[in-house]
Amino acid sequence: MMKYFSTILTWIGVAGLGVVLSTASLIQADPTDDFSFSLAHPPETDVYKLMPEARVAEILRDRLELFPKSQVPKLARHLIGLCQRYRFDPVFILSLIEVESSFRIKAVSPVGALGLMQIMPATAASVVREWGVASFNERALFDPFTNISIGIAYLAWLRDRYRDHSNYYLVAAYNAGPGKIDGILFRRDFKPVITKKYFENIRRHVPNMRFYQREQRALRSGSRSFAGV
Repeated sequence: MMKYFSTILTWIGVAGLGVVLSTASLIQADPTDDFSFSLAHPPETDVYKLMPEARVAEILRDRLELFPKSQVPKLARHLIGLCQRYRFDPVFILSLIEVESSFRIKAVSPVGALGLMQIMPATAASVVREWGVASFNERALFDPFTNISIGIAYLAWLRDRYRDHSNYYLVAAYNAGPGKIDGILFRRDFKPVITKKYFENIRRHVPNMRFYQREQRALRSGSRSFAGV
């Protein structure tokens, strides 16, 4: 775990919740499969031309609740930087946020997961301990910068943990917890109902996020046409 989590900077109430990528092994992705590609693209592929910072900022500006518009470019830059360090396509992270919290910064799940990426406080505490932070206030998970720093680092750790299995297990473990997934990984009677639905929900949002600007322009154009009828 330590190779994923290290200390470099400060966000609200928590020291060192920035992230540095150490040399980590990466599963290879099939570039013909958009979802596989977004989960772990090859290091030589520059996906950030497909999802530039300006488009990430546009999505965040449209979707985020209770967040200052003036801070949106900074948050978009932060998200892109984390994705570059950890080799995630930004559309995967944005799609996961859509499914987890619908971009509600103050979201709280029935089981106590918090913030944009719906992180359990115990998971967050484990991550920040690896960063050398002595104490952690769970309310820091309502800070988007902190939340996505922890969430993306945790996803990278899960990706490496399940590198010998399909991408489904990375996503399922984020949803259900690695302990539960490890317990059922080799069971022949395993019928993933909830986690399969979760996996497919994220996968379905990937093209919507990938072509967000084009989609939004079409919707606005359609609204104007309808209004003129």
